[in-house]
Amino acid sequence: MSVKNTTRFSDYDKYYQNVYANSSVQANGTFTIDGYYDNTQRQNFFNQTDLTYNFKTGSVSHKLLTGLEIGLQENQNYRIVNSGTDPTPLASNPFALLTFNSSRSRNTSTDISNQAIYLQDQIYLNEQFQIIAGLRYDKFKTKFNDSVTIANSATINDQFISPRVGLVYKPIEPVSLYTNYSLSYLPRTGEQLTSLTSSIKSFDPEKFTNIEAGIKYDLLQSFSISSSIYRLERSKMAITDPSSPTNTIIVDGQVTKGFELGVAGKLFYSYSMYGGYTYQDAEITKNQGTGDAQITSGTPLGHVPKHTFSLWNKYEMNETWSAALGIVSRSDMFAATPTTSTAVKLPGYARLDAAIYANINKQTKLQLNIENLLDKTYYQSAHNNNNIMYGYPLTARATLTYTF
Repeated sequence: MSVKNTTRFSDYDKYYQNVYANSSVQANGTFTIDGYYDNTQRQNFFNQTDLTYNFKTGSVSHKLLTGLEIGLQENQNYRIVNSGTDPTPLASNPFALLTFNSSRSRNTSTDISNQAIYLQDQIYLNEQFQIIAGLRYDKFKTKFNDSVTIANSATINDQFISPRVGLVYKPIEPVSLYTNYSLSYLPRTGEQLTSLTSSIKSFDPEKFTNIEAGIKYDLLQSFSISSSIYRLERSKMAITDPSSPTNTIIVDGQVTKGFELGVAGKLFYSYSMYGGYTYQDAEITKNQGTGDAQITSGTPLGHVPKHTFSLWNKYEMNETWSAALGIVSRSDMFAATPTTSTAVKLPGYARLDAAIYANINKQTKLQLNIENLLDKTYYQSAHNNNNIMYGYPLTARATLTYTF
């Protein structure tokens, strides 16, 4: 029997200002600029205790995991927005001055508490078959207060049970086949609670139903190949409001079907390879919204590329020095879930990275990572259609590790 406890406390104080394009470029060469500044203070406390116990019932072996989890989160957030008419500078000379309100457009506080207990049994029927079955019970309380719009304030109590069941079959020693089913819930926390368009429905937890099947083949003692297919259904999912980038709306219907292929481990004495390819087809399954902001059934989900690929190759030159070279890439994707009137795509990219490792002695290690080795311009992510972020340019990072 073994007992493990993890306790974490964190304290965040985040301030940022955002000025962004709020329209496309018009025929006369102008576009609209808008902006806001935002402050969030957040404290988290989490405590988790796990108990693992191995035992037998006849010839059947069991690995029993049970535990208790307690969490507390406190959030304070306010936002101040542009007070006047949005400036409309020329795209060829995009400079403008924004004037901000003296009063807050949003001033919220959120207290969240949760308690959870869980039980899982990994059952070894024989050398070929394993069954994994588990249940988790969660109880959440969310107290939301909006001092600007008092009617939005609410106290929500949630409780739910999340089951999980899986089967592993090993027809021969190096091959494992598996399948699993899980149902889980994710309550609103953190940034979601500062930007939701408040209503009772806004606080409903996000629901995940996942079915997966796969295979793992240990080609060598230190090298494996794995592959899987899956179907993930999500409901009550929070996405950026297409008609109001500073808010979040709830989408009640989304399905992702995917395929994954991965390799990991040491192929030869001095050469290791880690990589993977993923195909994802994610779409909205129910009509959402109205008018120009309507999202129709079958629309691709924003921020989900169909293809992603990564490969990391590491070569050990001797006991001291190693070098690595890798590629990270994805296909194009929508910056936000498209509506009947607006769709913006981020182009795909491929980025080359490298690293050098030095084992100076048994206690000291030095590592140099170089990201975007070819200094390529690319767009990594976006927050809606008008907040598009560049990827890092050529970047070097050195890490020195000393073990006592």
